Amino acid sequence: MEEERNVGILGLVKSGIMDQLSKFTGIGSGGNLMDYVKENATSEKDLEYLRNKAGLIGSDYATALIGNTLTGLTNLDDLIFNKRGTYRGQTQDITDLMVPGFYERQLEKHNVNSAPDLLSIYLGDVTPESQGLKMHDKSPSKGYRFSPGPVYDVEEYVSFDGIKTDRALLNKILRMKTGDAIKLNEDDVFKYSSIDMGRQNWSIGKEKNGQYYVALADVWDFAGDDYGGQGELMEYIGAKPINMYGRFPLILEEHLQIEQY
Repeated sequence: MEEERNVGILGLVKSGIMDQLSKFTGIGSGGNLMDYVKENATSEKDLEYLRNKAGLIGSDYATALIGNTLTGLTNLDDLIFNKRGTYRGQTQDITDLMVPGFYERQLEKHNVNSAPDLLSIYLGDVTPESQGLKMHDKSPSKGYRFSPGPVYDVEEYVSFDGIKTDRALLNKILRMKTGDAIKLNEDDVFKYSSIDMGRQNWSIGKEKNGQYYVALADVWDFAGDDYGGQGELMEYIGAKPINMYGRFPLILEEHLQIEQY
């Protein structure tokens, strides 16, 4: 006897819309999507269906660009017609929607590789290795709260061009010892990433040989308030966050842009 499926489009769309209305109006407590999923996803067939729909929702370019899922609204077309969007984890720009080839020109300008298919890695459809990711041989000197699992090197996808700083930060840098770390404001770092990293964690460190470096650490997932029920759904179906790390030489004479007051 064929296993029945209890989860369907109507239930996903209705509960998704209710969550969004709750978020933007303050009416209701939210959680409708996950309540629906937990109550109805009782078989492997249901989970397989949810994995497919989660991939469709996650691949919607406009939703990724906004940084907020509008399940049941912007993704309705994707969900009903099984249409996979163009988002796979790459950096988005509104210009991309209007100017063909904008992303590719940015890759060439900043001399970085195109982002791997992080969404498919996250959902378990492909392996990190098949997408060209390699494990990093270093880790943050002061530690960073990565998710369980390997940490992958993203240096070939990121361009570091300098730091906006002041005399106080410069003095701190000059007093650093091996193993010290100085956390940076992301907005003060001049960089480009072909990977969509959301909130990035940048810091300055110092090697045993005295060489300064700038480090980037991040976990690629759909966690956080921006994604709400979609992030919970991804976790529920077994999506695995991707740990990312990169180190870039910091040459004080070249990379520090000191503001004068």
